[in-house]
Amino acid sequence: MIGLRFQRLVLDLTIHRLAMDIDKLLQGKSVEPRTFPVYIEVPVEKMERCVGKYELAPKLIFTVTVVDRKLMVGLTGQATHQVFAESDLKWRYKVVDATLTFDLATQGNATTLELFQNGVRQKAKRMEE
Repeated sequence: MIGLRFQRLVLDLTIHRLAMDIDKLLQGKSVEPRTFPVYIEVPVEKMERCVGKYELAPKLIFTVTVVDRKLMVGLTGQATHQVFAESDLKWRYKVVDATLTFDLATQGNATTLELFQNGVRQKAKRMEE
């Protein structure tokens, strides 16, 4: 239920922002064109390098999984959401304005996950299995 409420809020904010832009245009003001991210297909084998648990803070854990060829990310106490690839290692949420970037060891799996949201970068270290 919370997921549906959140999606509705995001939609309402998007509509509000578009309405504000239309109002500016009607007043003869300029509006910057929107840019949209371009997503790519990433093979499951590369997604699996990111799978694991990453500790952002004590008791605040990112859980990264692959479900039906989609990278899914959950954070303690929050819903799990699909993220979309901008590159093999940089992924973007559609439900919030945030990105996740994974750092790989020289060989093998990701060792850290970096969350970039609201101008703040936070690193989460992979937890031992």
